[in-house]
Amino acid sequence: PNRPEAEKLVGFSISTLDDVREASSELRRQGLTAVLIKGGHAEGERLYDFFDDGDRSFILKAERVVGSYRGTGCTLSSAIACSLAQGHTLRDSVVLAHSYVQAAIREAEAKGSNHLPSLHSAPPFSALYYDEPIEVQFPKMPGSLGFYVVAPNADWVDRLARAKVPTLQLRAKEFSGEALHNEIRKAKAACERSGSHFFLNDDWRAALTHNTFGLHLGQEDLDSLSAEDLAQLANAQIRLGISTHSIEEAARAKALNPSYIALGPVFETTCKSMRFGPQGIEKVDTWVKRLGGIPVVAIGGLKREHAEPLLAEGADGIAVISDITSAADPESRVNEWLKAWRD
Repeated sequence: PNRPEAEKLVGFSISTLDDVREASSELRRQGLTAVLIKGGHAEGERLYDFFDDGDRSFILKAERVVGSYRGTGCTLSSAIACSLAQGHTLRDSVVLAHSYVQAAIREAEAKGSNHLPSLHSAPPFSALYYDEPIEVQFPKMPGSLGFYVVAPNADWVDRLARAKVPTLQLRAKEFSGEALHNEIRKAKAACERSGSHFFLNDDWRAALTHNTFGLHLGQEDLDSLSAEDLAQLANAQIRLGISTHSIEEAARAKALNPSYIALGPVFETTCKSMRFGPQGIEKVDTWVKRLGGIPVVAIGGLKREHAEPLLAEGADGIAVISDITSAADPESRVNEWLKAWRD
C-alpha cells in the first residue's frame, strides 16, 4: 500500500520512518508474508519505500519528480510479478521493480506525459539502505583498476608490485595485532614504490591508521560500520570497494557511492566459501549498465581466457587469487594477463 492506504489498514497515522516500520510490523501481524509501503505521499525531496518480509527490512530511495503520474502502483506490482516470473527472489524483485518505476517516472517527465512508458533498457538500480539512509561519497579511482590480484601477505604484494600488477589487495587472514600492522606497512610501501593501487581487505580501522589508498569490504563487513565510520573513511579520502553477489547487495553498495563494486563469483571458486552460485560473464554487463558509472570488478574462478570476454562486457577490473598465487611461474602468468589490456 501507499502511506494513506496503510494508515487505513493499521488504524494510526504514519509520518516518520519509525511509524512506517511499526505499520509494516502490524500488517505482518495481520497475516501478510511481506509488506512494501510506498513513500510517494510523504513530504520532502527524497522519498523512501519500505520493504519488510520478516527477515531484514530495507529502504529504497527515490528523488521526488514534480508532477502527478498515473499507474505507478500498478506498474510497480506488475514489475514485481514479472521479476518473480523471471526467477528472481522477492527481495531482488522489489529492487528491480522500484528501479523500473523510478526510471519510467523520469522518462515520463522528460516526455511531458503523466503516463508511465514501457522501458526497453535496464534502468539503474535504486539506492538501498538497511537502517537510516546514509549520504556519503567516496573518492573516484584515478584510472582503470585493470588487473587486480588479491594477495595473502606482504611478500606476495611486493613480488606482484614488482611485476607491475596495477591493483593489489592485501587479504592477510593469518595475521593479527602488530604482525598485521607490519604486513600493511610493507605492502603499502611496495605499492607506493611501484605505483600500484593498494587496497586493504576488511580492517577499516587499520586502513585509517595507515592511510591506505583503498579498503575493500564484504557485505558482512559493512554491517559493522556506522554512518559515522563510513563518513570518516570517505573524509580521509580512502577509496572503497564493495563485494556484491545479488541485486539487493548491488543496490546497497551503489547507495554508498563507492570507488568500485565487485561482482562475484563469476565462476565456481575454491578460495572462499560462498552462499551464492556463479554469476556468469553476462551478468557483468548488467552490473555495468545498472550501477550508474561506478567501476565494476569481476572476481571468482577466473582464468586468463576469460579476460577478453569480461573486458568486452565492460569490466573495469578483473580480480584473481589462485590463478596467480598457485601458478608455477607467477610473473609469467601476470604478463599473460597484462597482455589483455595491451592488446
